[in-house]
Amino acid sequence: MKRLKIGIIVCLCIVFMGGCSSSKSEEKVKIGIVQISEHESLNIIREAYIEEFESLGYNEDNSEIIYQNANGDMTNLKTIMEQMAADDVDIIVPISTPCAQVAAPYADDIPVVFAAVSDPVAAGLMDDLEHPNNNITGVSNEIQVDQILNAGMTLYPEMKTLGLLYSSGEVNAVSSIEKAKSYAKEHNLEIVEVAINNTADIQSAVQTLNEQVDAIFIPNDNTIINAMDIVTPLTREAKIPTFCGVDTFVKSGGLLNVGIDYVEIGKEAAQMSKKILDGTPVEELPVKVFKENLNLYVNETTAKELGITFDSLVDSYPVVTFE
Repeated sequence: MKRLKIGIIVCLCIVFMGGCSSSKSEEKVKIGIVQISEHESLNIIREAYIEEFESLGYNEDNSEIIYQNANGDMTNLKTIMEQMAADDVDIIVPISTPCAQVAAPYADDIPVVFAAVSDPVAAGLMDDLEHPNNNITGVSNEIQVDQILNAGMTLYPEMKTLGLLYSSGEVNAVSSIEKAKSYAKEHNLEIVEVAINNTADIQSAVQTLNEQVDAIFIPNDNTIINAMDIVTPLTREAKIPTFCGVDTFVKSGGLLNVGIDYVEIGKEAAQMSKKILDGTPVEELPVKVFKENLNLYVNETTAKELGITFDSLVDSYPVVTFE
């Protein structure tokens, strides 16, 4: 099977008998993938999407992947979406909530299949996950906050105070934080909340939390994920466990996550795209949310630094370890 080429491909027409046929380009399916920034979780989704799309029968002869990365700059996103529309893509695949929000206005003319949007309703993409409207559907990376914090409390039953670290400008992060607050209220945990605006705020935010809490919850946050090299040394030194919304946070030094393998998000988004290309109306494709068959992700180095084991959790989840 021929490997799909990633990038913007310029098709050259050969002038023959005074004319130029566009039939070849018209036969090709065009998929526009847009990523907010370069980091491991999003890369995993993108690569899984492309691989699954190939397995569904699409290759360089009948399809074209146009991939763009905004490099963390929201200003770039609108320009990228305008270019996707100009390229006449058949489906836009925005990876992350910010990308999906900028893609939404273009869904009037182009179906949107998002990947890794935690709360599509709160993000303004649709009104109902089961019956998506606005020509938008996709795969949610809604994190199962209760399961993550249950795992944390199993390890730390004496925990009294929970810190919340997140970016106030990210809808996905705020949505998860609200769930964490509800959990804390139900379990009589005190909350210390610190919202950041950018990576420059992270060091002081973590230091503030370290002095006041027993553990820190970090949601699926696109700002913090690129700064775990700041968070991890500070929390390890202070012996503060971090309960994380994404497995790659754990790979970067967070203590634990309970969640889905992000490969599955990319594969599911590709399968949805295939159904749309085959004629299934978007509104007949409910948003996919993974709530069962989750994994427990553990950082063994951090666990050793904190002096804990995960024996009490191994019967509840398949365990994936990082060092």
